[in-house]
Amino acid sequence: MLRRVFVVLFTVLLSSTLLSRPAEAKETNYSWSYVQPYTWHAKDLDRWFKLELTGKITARAWTTGSGKTTSFRFGQPKLHSPVLKVKVYSDKKMTKPAKVSKLALRQFHYDSSCKTSPSFSASLSTSKALSIGVSATRTCSEFTTAFMSSNFGKAASYKQSASGSVVEWKNLVKSAPGVSGGNKKKMTVCLSPEFKMVAYRGTNRSDQVTAPFPKLCVSNRA
Repeated sequence: MLRRVFVVLFTVLLSSTLLSRPAEAKETNYSWSYVQPYTWHAKDLDRWFKLELTGKITARAWTTGSGKTTSFRFGQPKLHSPVLKVKVYSDKKMTKPAKVSKLALRQFHYDSSCKTSPSFSASLSTSKALSIGVSATRTCSEFTTAFMSSNFGKAASYKQSASGSVVEWKNLVKSAPGVSGGNKKKMTVCLSPEFKMVAYRGTNRSDQVTAPFPKLCVSNRA
């Protein structure tokens, strides 16, 4: 009888220990390699430009807490090695390569949920990797911007590469209560890429464009 009571008590204690044990913080990583095109006609220069932004965005999913306080989280996106290519043409069909005398190119990436875009500054210094800028906005307590600036000479094609650069938005996280509930809910985080380009022909002719590329988004579900 005493042995049976001991077995019952041991089973109850073991069950209580397992129930009170914190949920395992299982982590899953997600990634998307992107190709974003853009075309522009510089009327003042009689030139057509074809731009292509490529790279990779990643994010992770994990759980925190235990029991009723368990939370499913997704986010903290990282931008990996963005490359911006520019090709110049003299015809609308973009079949005849043509040159411009010089080109100034800047690319920006920021958290899409901030509902604002960074101001483009002509004073940005030329860099060979992504630089990080942080400022506060009304919609974001921390507004992180990854940017790169390059100046090129005479050519018909250009390549602005941030090879090896990785920028993380640590505060961009979405959450849902419960592990099972979180797994069923689709969550998406996005970065907004923009660029500014100034092209020149000769010493007296120039034209410029500032425009966004489509958002770079990654989700925990298809």
